[in-house]
Amino acid sequence: MLAVRQDYAALTCGSVVLVNEGPFITIDDRAVVALRIEDGSLLLSIKLDDQNGNNVCTIVDNEWSSGNPFAWDIEADWEKLVLRQAKGIICLNLQLKTIPITLFGEFWGRGHRVQLKSSGITIDGLTGGAVGFEHLGLAGIPLSVSDQGVTIGDNGGGIIVSWPDPRERLWKTVEAWRSLKSKRPL
Repeated sequence: MLAVRQDYAALTCGSVVLVNEGPFITIDDRAVVALRIEDGSLLLSIKLDDQNGNNVCTIVDNEWSSGNPFAWDIEADWEKLVLRQAKGIICLNLQLKTIPITLFGEFWGRGHRVQLKSSGITIDGLTGGAVGFEHLGLAGIPLSVSDQGVTIGDNGGGIIVSWPDPRERLWKTVEAWRSLKSKRPL
């Protein structure tokens, strides 16, 4: 079990803050990163496959349940999970000590690659080229990748926050999410 010490659904991917309950990122209609709140606690789910479609890691509601038992290197404890495929090649870096939690990784699905890296989010393997997001907060805006391209905010509205200070960007995005959530029907 991974220990998540947060009571709101947010994570950072480099310079991008994502705040939303439900799937954050889907590839070909399969949720690869999702968050939800249950009993005041944050629950994280991740489905990470490699470029060939082999499962590298599965986390369901904070429990690391499967993945590649022959990874080159694994660092794991209750507040972090780092998986390396080879020397210097990190395929997943999940830090739960930070608030909000921090996630870096390379997610694949049918030739589409979503990279969560220090600069932000990059999506490639698309017909028209790559798409990137940097220095933003996305409140209530999931990202969906398919052969048709990238869809953002397909759940009834969201708010994009552009703010230079990363800490203020986080709190403004959380505030925007709470405002959106209060206006949505139950």
